[in-house]
Amino acid sequence: MKRQLILLVFSFVFAFIATETTAQETLYSPDKNLRVEIKTQAGRPMYRLWRNGEMILDYSYLDIETKESYFSNLEQVDAERKSKDYIWEQVWGEDQYVRDNYNELTITYQSKTADKYLLQICFRMYNDGMGLRYIFPEQENLKSFAISKEKTMFTIP
Repeated sequence: MKRQLILLVFSFVFAFIATETTAQETLYSPDKNLRVEIKTQAGRPMYRLWRNGEMILDYSYLDIETKESYFSNLEQVDAERKSKDYIWEQVWGEDQYVRDNYNELTITYQSKTADKYLLQICFRMYNDGMGLRYIFPEQENLKSFAISKEKTMFTIP
């Protein structure tokens, strides 16, 4: 009976560690109507998107699969924010002047492997939508790799 109880306690502890959530970041559109929440759970970045308090996308994983599995089991190591609001003139198109107004958050992740590979995910929030991109910063220990799958999820509630 004691052995079963000990195994049960270890199972709960392991389940807690496996679902451990690290830092959570939040980014708003300039007009504050859109909000994205980003967190890392069990070494995997995920995001959730809201518009005017209503969830548009539930937690969805952000993932790049490489043949070498460099970018797995990640932890957040940095977050950098910036905002832009300027007008630029286009040579052709429907509008001559275009306003570029956004808030941006770039999160740097590091793999928990011995090589500590870096991956950045950049979120941009405009008043009418969100964009994201994966950035692979130059790093001494990673000269090349092959992306086998881009596995960004979009979980519609």
